[in-house]
Amino acid sequence: MTQQVSNQDTNSNQNISDLNQESKRFTDSSSLGLLGGVKGLFFGIVIGILVTLAGSRLILDSKSQQNTSNIKKTALPAKPVAGSVTATEVNISAIPRALKGSGSVTAIELIPVLSQATGLQITEVLADNGDFVKSGQVIARLNDRTLRAQLAQAEADVAAARARLQELLAGNRPEEIARAKQNVNFAEAEVSRATSELDLARKRVRRNQNLEVAGAITRDRLDEILNQERIKNADLQKARANAIEARERLAELQAGARSEVIARSRAELARAEAQMLLAREQLNNATITAPVSGEIARRNAKVGNTTTSFSQTPLFEIIEGGRLELQVKIPETELNALRAGQKVQISSDSNSNLNFFGTVREIDPVVDAESRLGKVKIDLPQNNSLKPGMFLEASILTDTAPGLSVPVSAVIPEDGDRGIVYKLENGDLVKAVAVKMGEILPNKEVEILSGLEAGDRIVVKGAGYLKNGDRVQVVQN
Repeated sequence: MTQQVSNQDTNSNQNISDLNQESKRFTDSSSLGLLGGVKGLFFGIVIGILVTLAGSRLILDSKSQQNTSNIKKTALPAKPVAGSVTATEVNISAIPRALKGSGSVTAIELIPVLSQATGLQITEVLADNGDFVKSGQVIARLNDRTLRAQLAQAEADVAAARARLQELLAGNRPEEIARAKQNVNFAEAEVSRATSELDLARKRVRRNQNLEVAGAITRDRLDEILNQERIKNADLQKARANAIEARERLAELQAGARSEVIARSRAELARAEAQMLLAREQLNNATITAPVSGEIARRNAKVGNTTTSFSQTPLFEIIEGGRLELQVKIPETELNALRAGQKVQISSDSNSNLNFFGTVREIDPVVDAESRLGKVKIDLPQNNSLKPGMFLEASILTDTAPGLSVPVSAVIPEDGDRGIVYKLENGDLVKAVAVKMGEILPNKEVEILSGLEAGDRIVVKGAGYLKNGDRVQVVQN
């Protein structure tokens, strides 16, 4: 380089010498020409100035080249360190493979609560939407005054029927039997008296018949006596009938109630008890209770409304056990990869806090003939943020396969599934590498589909503050 500068100086001196000689020749020729004198002197001065300027420029260019050469010989200072970072290697991990789908949240069992007592006014509502109730808990009451009166009447009828049956089963009292015996004795005495009177009447008839033949009495008198005989005969028949009735009554009292009478009394009691149970059930229906434990999904009952028939809108709807499911439609070609018990990652586009795992509970055996989609039912965990009708995304984990993974914090996300990772080179220099991301893994790592290789060392902590080509100091995490 020194030799080159020396040569340039020699060339500059030669150029200056040539210009001086040219100026001298011009001056000489000017002094001999027709234009000599002042004009020649003027041109000589101008040429001298030009020669001087040219020489100065050549000298300055030579010095500039020499200074540039000296600067190139001076060493550049080292690039400063950007900061301290932590690093890790790109690992080969078991990457879960999943089927994507979306669907709506619905209750596994939605139980309607209806009023079996129609035409009654709602007087009290004790549960509201979102409340968790237990089986048998009172959630509403109806006006039951009429039903209470009907129950009281039915209970009185049961008491009367039961007393009648007990009376029949207990039998007759001794006093009644003694009275019946007296009646029998009296009836038999009446029979004896009527028999005697009839015998006497018959004797009178025979005597008067003889008298009538002898002409001692008239025919009219005989007819009167014959009529008295007939009356006495009727009295005897009546006395005998009364005696038979008295003896039968005594026999009934001594034998007790007949089986058919007892059976009829039992039937009357059963009918009265059935009416009482019906009245009691109607009264119980005036108190609305939760048929199952669960969450109130919808309350339609309002104080002042009147209950209607069973086919109308239910008073309440209860999610049994608060259990919800996500129903997702999956193409029929992918259904064979699914089975009950598989884990499902659940998320929501509208709510980033909804991110959890569910479980495949059931795969509908019927595929929709038009859409060719099968329904998959996914059990959801208890979560107060989940409501029926919500739209969620599902990722059903079907199997695993080896793949590259890095910590999520090592990737600076860009558009979509693209991102930037800073790769360590030569120990402390970083290189920005574009990567394509895959599945988000449960251990706070992300799958890397392209851009890195297994064993590459990448920056983790501090990656967000780097740029391509920075020098870093790697420290232990």
